[in-house]
Amino acid sequence: RIFGLTDNWWGPAGATGPCGPDTEVYVDVGREDLALTDDSGMPDFESGRLLEIWNNVFMQYRKDEDGSLSELPALQVDTGMGLERIAAYLQSAPDVFGTDLFAPLLASLREHTGVTEETSLRIAADHIRAATFLVGDGVLPSNKAQGYVLRRLIRRAVLHLGATRTEWIGPVVTSIVDVYADAYPELVAQWPATVEALTVEVSKFQKTVDRGRKEIEKHKTLSGTDAFNLYQSFGFPLELTKEYARSKGIQFDEAEFDHAFQVHQEKSRTASAGEFASGLADHSDMTVKYHTATHLLHQALRDVLGPHVVQKGSNLNAERLRFDFAHPEKLSEEEIVAVERLVNEKVQANLPVVREEKATEAAFAEGFIGAFGHKYPEVVSTYDIGGWSREICTGPHVANTGELGAYSFRIAKEEASSSGVRRIKGVLEKE
Repeated sequence: RIFGLTDNWWGPAGATGPCGPDTEVYVDVGREDLALTDDSGMPDFESGRLLEIWNNVFMQYRKDEDGSLSELPALQVDTGMGLERIAAYLQSAPDVFGTDLFAPLLASLREHTGVTEETSLRIAADHIRAATFLVGDGVLPSNKAQGYVLRRLIRRAVLHLGATRTEWIGPVVTSIVDVYADAYPELVAQWPATVEALTVEVSKFQKTVDRGRKEIEKHKTLSGTDAFNLYQSFGFPLELTKEYARSKGIQFDEAEFDHAFQVHQEKSRTASAGEFASGLADHSDMTVKYHTATHLLHQALRDVLGPHVVQKGSNLNAERLRFDFAHPEKLSEEEIVAVERLVNEKVQANLPVVREEKATEAAFAEGFIGAFGHKYPEVVSTYDIGGWSREICTGPHVANTGELGAYSFRIAKEEASSSGVRRIKGVLEKE
């Protein structure tokens, strides 16, 4: 049945941006105990009987800061199907949590954590599944970028589970991997890393909770700034701050917290923009040389330590490079020497540095690697250094590695950056 509803409208995602009218496709899940229509005879979208499975947005307008709408230069249709919702309908499940994608996970959580509250179980299941896929994609908990998202997912799941032990992690992750193993075999290979990452993070979080509570008890009143410092410095969640402050009769200014958080977000967005610009301080001749040396270092680490090594961040200037990468342990002296030797061999080999524009999926299919997974535009810039180092990158680079020939690469320092991430500071020294 088709209903013409004047308030069918999507967007924008923020205060401004693309938006337009939309069509929404619902199915009747057949729950006779729930209302199908309201008093006016129109569909009752609030009762729970109608499940939205598809949405088509006709991107026709842009909403400006003053609230006015202007016509977009190009009209588009943005269509999205709820795959898991369709699975729920086909399996006669009341919602996605009743499908064969979630049922084993929820059962495992009930058995191994003892939690029975359904909303908490569902939130935990959703978050732990997402965390498993993130670790499977090479992300580890940290205070930055994707690692920070992962950390928040794990910690929010723990808040809902009230888990103070870690024995549940192995069997719960197994229940996820078993469901998705055929489609995502990398989850099987990453099972040990996933269990370890979650175990370490849950243990850390318990210590964070204990420390945060002690900090709160030092205050008779808790300003929003104090609460934000707890959040930023210790990772103490706002939900716990409010709950614990209330239980101790401590006043808390949440509006001030929100303001401090917004300022922090703006700084993070600015920093992220710099990270996606390859972390270069400038485009001077020496900085460009260090940028090329970073690519050589990345591939040398993968050759010496293994393909699990992926870039987690970089910062370059005309005096040194700093490179963060995924690796679980400190490098030995032998490994450091092997990496240095390999970089210097590639410099002396005078390898050509070839830049090409490629379709993103084609680039990955050809073996190019990227620091940001598959979060790239449809066409990307790739750099191939002698068929050895192949990365998606925005540049700039030298024309061939021989331009670094007057220098010798040396690892000045190797240290921990965060859990599961190491940091190298490297220098190019005149021969």
